[in-house]
This record gives sequence, C-alpha cells and structure tokens, in this order.
Amino acid sequence: MDFVRSYCKRIGYTKSPEEYVRENKKFVTVKAVNFIKIQMKEKTFLGHDGIFVTEEEYSEFVRTEIVVNAAVHRDYGIKGTDIQIKMFDDRLEVDSPGSFAGMVKKENIRYTHFSRNPIIAAFLKDYGYVKEYGEGVDQMCKELEAIGLPDPVFNNDNFILKTTVMSADRNQRKTENARIGSENAKIESKNAKIESKNAKIESEKVRIDTSISWIAAKNARIEQIKNLYENRVMTAITSSAIIAVLEDLRENQVIGTLDVQKILDCKGTKAFRIITEMKKADVIVAVNGQGKGKYILNMP
Repeated sequence: MDFVRSYCKRIGYTKSPEEYVRENKKFVTVKAVNFIKIQMKEKTFLGHDGIFVTEEEYSEFVRTEIVVNAAVHRDYGIKGTDIQIKMFDDRLEVDSPGSFAGMVKKENIRYTHFSRNPIIAAFLKDYGYVKEYGEGVDQMCKELEAIGLPDPVFNNDNFILKTTVMSADRNQRKTENARIGSENAKIESKNAKIESKNAKIESEKVRIDTSISWIAAKNARIEQIKNLYENRVMTAITSSAIIAVLEDLRENQVIGTLDVQKILDCKGTKAFRIITEMKKADVIVAVNGQGKGKYILNMP
C-alpha cells in the first residue's frame, strides 16, 4: 500500500490508504459505472412472451469490467491525468494512465493475468467487482460476441492505455442501414423496371407512329396512281397492277421483279414493266445493299 499511501499524502487525503481504496470502490460503482448507465441509450420493446424487454447499449458486466480494469491496472505513479471515460455514438472509450502491465500484451490480454495493483484488486474482489482473476476480459469478450459485436480493442498510446468497446446500438444502426439499403435497392429496381417499361412504351409508340406514317404513305401513293389514271397519264391495266402491288406491300418490304411476279401472278416481262412504271411514277426507290433491282416504297 506504499504507493497508495504516498498518493493520498500528495492529494491531501487524511484517511488511511485502505479507506481510500474503499472509497475508490465507491467511485467505481456509483460515479463511473452509473455515469455510463445514465448516459447510454436503452431500447424497450414488447417481447415474444408479452413482457417488456429493455436492451442496454452496454451490459452491466461490460460497463463495470471496463471501469474496474482501469482502476485496478492504472499506473498511479503517472501524474497530471486520471482515468477518463468517453462516450461516443458508436463506442465507449476508457483511458487509463499507464501501459500493459507485466507480461500482458494486446495479443494475450484475453487470457493472461497480471495485477499492477494487487491490493486494489484484492479489495475489489472482496467487494464482488472482481469475480476471478484473469477472467474479466474473457467474459467481456464472450458477452460482446454473443450479441454480434467485436471484442474490445486495447491500444497503448504513449502512457495511456485506451480500451474501446463498440455500442450495441451499432448493430441496430447496421441492421437499419442494411434495411434502408435493401429498401433503396428495391426502389431502384422498381424504378429501373418502370423506366424499362416506359422505354418499351416509347419504343412501341415510335413503332406505331412509324407504321401509321408508312400506311399513310402507301395510301398516298395509291391515290397518286389513281390520279395518274384519271388524268389519262397511265392506263387502267397498269394502274390496277401497281395498286395491287402497293396494297400487298408490308411495312418496309423490299421488292423486286420476282416479288411483283408472285403478287400479280404474271410473267417476268410484265413484272419488270410494272416495276419500271412504278419507278417512273416515283412510287418506289432503289435500296442500297440489297442487290440489284431491289426497291422499297418511296416515303413522301
């Protein structure tokens, strides 16, 4: 207790070192742990059995253990700073003056025990805050793992040992973010389907408009041939043959002499003459890339 006695003398504490440790126990239970309990978030909901359940951001064991460790293993010889508890939206940090004690390292802290201040540890064990030496960190890890949280992180930064525990609310936010992400993905997928459907509708509208234009063009060419006949520019036989070919045409159909021959059920010479008359009347135009003697309806 020599170091506790000298520390009490330095801060002007007039009671015994043992009494200081007892009051330190009060610090651990009343001031520090309760501070975390008051500040942390809680979620209350109706459980499956019809009883309300309260989920704490940090369990009682975790928040007690992290503070007890800081009090038991701090280096009381370091002056100018104290144990600091820092609470963030997604984590709890406790800074304790000192470094890893003895043989303890970041890699083996879960299963390795070494007390820098064995008398303080013994007092806290007597009061029930230390259950079994060397088991606190392991139990804390198990509780965190049980709710899907990572193990505590221990970092030694110069003369401060920082212990970080992630908040249980972090999992809820991850779940909520995942749900929101899933909903957004569904909305985006739905929007993509709507856009695809709209594109198909627009494409269909274009196709229909094109078909209407083509039909209108074909009817205009038929009227043109009728006018040529009425004006005695074209004979009845020729005009009737051309109108028969035009009426048989499908949209964007490419025709040649053989096609006309099939439509009119005539000889090749007559089919060739009808094609020639249709070209002279500008009813059809030659098509490139389809071979010689291929034509398509001339759109006005």
